[in-house]
Amino acid sequence: MKRCPRCGEDKPRSDFNRNRSEPDGLRAYCRVCDRKDQKDRRDATAEKNAERQAREDAEQARRLASDFDALHVDDFDVSVGNVPETGADKARRAAASRQKRQEFNRKMGEVAGALRGAAEAQAAGDGDVLENMPAELGTYIGKLSEQERRFGNRRLARSISLAEAHEALAIRRFKAAAAQYLAGKIEPRGYAATRAREGAPRTVVLGLSDLHLGAELSGLDSPMPFRAVEEARRLEYVVRQALDYKPQYRAMTRLLLLLNGDLIEGQLMHDFRDGAPLTEQKVVFWRLMSQALGELARAFPEVLVVCQPGNHGRDKVRHPGRATSRKWDGHEWELYYGLSMMATHLENVSWQIDFRAVSVVDLYGSKLGVSHGDTEIKLGDPDTKAQQNAAALDRVNATRTYGVEFDAWFFGHFHKPRYQPRSPRVIYNGALLPPNGYARTMGYIGEPSGQFLWEAVEGYPVGDVRFIEVGPAQDRDERLGTIVQPFRFTE
Repeated sequence: MKRCPRCGEDKPRSDFNRNRSEPDGLRAYCRVCDRKDQKDRRDATAEKNAERQAREDAEQARRLASDFDALHVDDFDVSVGNVPETGADKARRAAASRQKRQEFNRKMGEVAGALRGAAEAQAAGDGDVLENMPAELGTYIGKLSEQERRFGNRRLARSISLAEAHEALAIRRFKAAAAQYLAGKIEPRGYAATRAREGAPRTVVLGLSDLHLGAELSGLDSPMPFRAVEEARRLEYVVRQALDYKPQYRAMTRLLLLLNGDLIEGQLMHDFRDGAPLTEQKVVFWRLMSQALGELARAFPEVLVVCQPGNHGRDKVRHPGRATSRKWDGHEWELYYGLSMMATHLENVSWQIDFRAVSVVDLYGSKLGVSHGDTEIKLGDPDTKAQQNAAALDRVNATRTYGVEFDAWFFGHFHKPRYQPRSPRVIYNGALLPPNGYARTMGYIGEPSGQFLWEAVEGYPVGDVRFIEVGPAQDRDERLGTIVQPFRFTE
């Protein structure tokens, strides 16, 4: 007989399992108590494992929800072969990665087999491939793509979030600086000292785009230089033509000034050293355009300034390529906002600085669309792609993409001055500068430089159209430079 220390009963030795480690060669507990003891140990182990798993699940959930904690290989359901195997987790990471790769290979084999079977079924006339593919394999492939994207882009996403925060802070600081240092810099004279006379039956439209101020085309390698003097004289000549346009109707005329992008050279072309330093280009814009706007506001009872960005004024950090979303978020928005602050004392000037890439302007019931033309609306060369462009504009009207049907459009970008009296009417503006090195190498030569000016009245959003051509004659005209004076930084 032998006493079981667990139940306290004396039982035959045959009720005890053998165990060579015990002095008498038998287990301490009887068989019944031994099974209970093993079950208790299993339950205790399972409880500990459940608690550990709960802690790991909570930690995993915290990592997945965090924007800062690095993800572990255990956070993925599928292949993570690109996880570095370093440090104390090397063995665990290696085992996890090997297991994930094995699972990936097995799943890809299932996918290949399923595709083969689905193709054979389709060949036999039994549905198509998609209908015969198991849904769970599609789910696996979807999770694989999403998790690989999540893993690869996590650091990038965090960088973008930080850049977005810095960008928002920079915008707020720029607005505060503009309000403090730029506000009211344009002195009101003439009509600008009085409130705007609303309801004018005539509108003179001056379209300014592709000025490329600060381009700094040197006479050393360009047939026609375009530097501080040339850009100021050409711009002043355009402004003078607007001032001299039908002065007999001036008291009943408002001015619509369209600033339609690429007003500075920017820094995005094939040579990043093209043009003056970007900060200098911005100051050049404010100096020249504040002088031009002050003179126009003096001469017209009412002035509306409509602003759209181009591609040369974009921020290359925000938009390395063409800006197809949040196009306004670039250098030219700062230029327009700063100029509007400089004009705060001009009583007769109002502003329309849109966030969308297309501005809608009402001209006595007719709708004028204003966009630079590099991304919206998607257009091609005004000559070789004329039919495709017309079809694109017709689709915009047919679908009312922008909420209205347009009677006329004003575009920049192409440096090809064209007026197409179709429906809707289309004006492609020219450029202020002569062809630069890139334009010449691409064969873009022979187009006149200049800007468009036209009149709008009720029923005629584009009436008397004039193209103000500029060139060497204006570059050499020393009488120009009194209204718009050249500017560059001096060392």
